[in-house]
Amino acid sequence: MIRFIKSLFVKENSSRDIAKKRLQLLLIHDQVNLTPEQMVEMKREIVDVIERYLNVEADDTYVALDRLDKQIRIVGSIPLKEDRPGQRERKSG
Repeated sequence: MIRFIKSLFVKENSSRDIAKKRLQLLLIHDQVNLTPEQMVEMKREIVDVIERYLNVEADDTYVALDRLDKQIRIVGSIPLKEDRPGQRERKSG
């Protein structure tokens, strides 16, 4: 009975959903013609530019390509370190 109730509220990713998402990612990367090495370099460069202005947690960043409404987008999450006022000096690039 408990298993049935959980199944009503908890949606687990099926193998089919996971495979579909992986295929979508492969197709996106194929369309933009970037190698995995180029994706890593692009992520590093994006973080480097943002670090010129903000104090970034570089190890916790996430940058990827995704599709939304038939448009390929760069999506990401780049957490910031907490700075005390007056502690941060702007880096020159």
